[in-house]
Amino acid sequence: MPHCLSRLKVLLLLFTLLLALAASAETRSLLILHTNDIHDHVRPGPEGMGGLPYVAGAVLRERAKRSDILLLDAGDVTEKGDMVAFVSQNKVTYGVMGRMKYDAAVPGNHDFSQGVERIDANRALLGGTAFLCINCLDTSGKPHWDPSHVFEVNGLRVGVIGATIETDKGNTLSLDATADRIAEEAARLHKDCAPLIVLAHLGVDDCRRLAAKVPLIDVFVGGHTHELLRQPVRAESGAIIVQTGSYAERLGRIDLAVDTETKKVTLVEGVVVDMKHDTVPCDENMLAWIRAEEERICPEAARVVGKADKLVGEAAMARIAAAAFRAKAGVDAEFCHPSQVMRSPLPQGEVDVNALFLTGGQRGTKLVTAKLTGRNIEDYLTGLAREKKGSTMFSGFEATVREKGVTGDLKPEQVYTTVMPELEWTTRFLKLWNRDAGKAPAAEPCLFTYTDALSEYVARAAGEGKSVDQLAASLGGRGEAKGER
Repeated sequence: MPHCLSRLKVLLLLFTLLLALAASAETRSLLILHTNDIHDHVRPGPEGMGGLPYVAGAVLRERAKRSDILLLDAGDVTEKGDMVAFVSQNKVTYGVMGRMKYDAAVPGNHDFSQGVERIDANRALLGGTAFLCINCLDTSGKPHWDPSHVFEVNGLRVGVIGATIETDKGNTLSLDATADRIAEEAARLHKDCAPLIVLAHLGVDDCRRLAAKVPLIDVFVGGHTHELLRQPVRAESGAIIVQTGSYAERLGRIDLAVDTETKKVTLVEGVVVDMKHDTVPCDENMLAWIRAEEERICPEAARVVGKADKLVGEAAMARIAAAAFRAKAGVDAEFCHPSQVMRSPLPQGEVDVNALFLTGGQRGTKLVTAKLTGRNIEDYLTGLAREKKGSTMFSGFEATVREKGVTGDLKPEQVYTTVMPELEWTTRFLKLWNRDAGKAPAAEPCLFTYTDALSEYVARAAGEGKSVDQLAASLGGRGEAKGER
């Protein structure tokens, strides 16, 4: 009997110890708020949706409720956006993000378009934001920025590793080489961090590939491909993958529960919140700052020049741009390649200069003029068709374009003074130049921009009672097949 009592006491002691250990294990919460591919959309967005002032307002609302928050951005802060951001060399966008107090951010391929030096200069405006990238290397082969950072949030040590897509605009590694570096960093951080997050300017498929190679990662916050994942998706490893679309139209929200003993990470909720102006609060202080910067840097952006009774697509806007450039330059013919130059359609409603800039002002800002023969023009148009490089919109002549040739009223030996965006000249015209025609002609810069010409042209049409969509209709159907006379 004493022996049995002794065994019972031992069992009771063990049971008590197990209860104590279970009681000591805790589950702690973490809320990840995330954006990607903001692309300089610092103003309130059109049609009551999006814009960084509303993202900022949504973040403020969450921070008023909770203190267990990490705010992350997965890259492509720059290009494609508002005029004030472009003219300020993206300082306004980085300034807004600095005021929002992002915890961590990574560079995207469009950010590299401005050069690493520009990124570093603007990064200072982010304040205490950890700027991370494990696979962009300096001349010594080491990461140019910190590869990772550990955040202390709600009693958790959260490891965040930054990465970006391979790009020839920066000294970046391939996906496989990046995976090797992430695996090494994750193994180091895993000892005392949970969850482990990869903040990456990479699409869902690439995040899946990384997850397969680095199963220690709990969450991938992605970007680049502008995918809108209303709900998180799971990699085969069990990792959570999220992305919020683009253009500051949405804020991602991932609510996690983390077991501090086992480091198990559980998804409580993952959603994407639309930045609808009638349901999401605006950060009025942020909006006032942006407006003040616009007034200081480019006050013409807010000047109303017309209206659109319905949305005007990129091809139609390129037709209008072609006619506007020709009218402004007083030349014989003009070209504007929609897929190469245009960024966005023109939304319905009041049209200010900024709205016109958004359609193609960033890529089309610089224009060049050149003297071309009719045969040069025909070769260019047929070259686009033959090489499947898309169609350019033009004005000043009529032409039906086929791969075998052009029919219309171009005179092969006549010299035409032309104008087109510099980007189209360098990436389309010169690359398709017929070497048999001799040395390509020189191009001279124009003294006006895409936005100058387009805003004048639209304002003139508005004075005649035409909306922008009516103006597009008056210029005909397919600009690549029939140009304005």
